[in-house]
Amino acid sequence: MIWNEENIKKFTELYPFHYAKDIAIMMDMDIGSVYRMSTKLKLKKDPEFRRMELQRQAERLKIVGVKARFTKGHKPANLGQKMSKEMYDKIKPTMFKKGQDVHNEKYDGYERITKDGYVEVRIRKGKFKLKNRLIYEQHHKVKLHTDDVIIFADHNKLNFEINNLIKITRTELMMSNSICNYPPELRSLINLNSKLKKKINEKQN
Repeated sequence: MIWNEENIKKFTELYPFHYAKDIAIMMDMDIGSVYRMSTKLKLKKDPEFRRMELQRQAERLKIVGVKARFTKGHKPANLGQKMSKEMYDKIKPTMFKKGQDVHNEKYDGYERITKDGYVEVRIRKGKFKLKNRLIYEQHHKVKLHTDDVIIFADHNKLNFEINNLIKITRTELMMSNSICNYPPELRSLINLNSKLKKKINEKQN
């Protein structure tokens, strides 16, 4: 693989939305080169792509993890054994009291920025939600499905103006980010189809 400007641009566009093995096939390179180049360019997977992958792995673990699970009625080896007084006295000062919060506990509405530049809002204890999804749901009074993605029309992840937030599906997101691989005529048809769906969504909402 000759890393010229064209190949680097293609690799940068492919990496956030495709598996390393698929990129290796598409660009005729070995998978080790994919990992090395992604590290060199400091590329990251798209947040939605990671969510989909985590969900896929979770479904896989439901199957492969069956053999390692405790069966119903299983009793732990230390069942009924009490902690020694010496050990209890030793750890008692550091025990959490019932209802006690940690010193750095955040409040509802607290915002944080992910390493990918997206803003998340705490909606309840231990639960954060992407701000763009939260604003979209509140404005349109809808509940987004897991397959729905809210993108920024101007690509500015800090611009939460409602007209800048567009709802598409994960499939449409993957297609739009891979559109550069298609011929100009096909790219034009895909863009036209996306605009048509956007107009339909706007009328429905």
